[in-house]
Amino acid sequence: MKAVKEKTPATATKKEVNGSINRGGRSSAPIQ
Repeated sequence: MKAVKEKTPATATKKEVNGSINRGGRSSAPIQ
């Protein structure tokens, strides 16, 4: 999982996208 730590910025962006999906932004689902 150390590789994931190196991609912390990328993960944060994906988390933000996930948050949008949870809010009802299913349109962002395909972006994942």
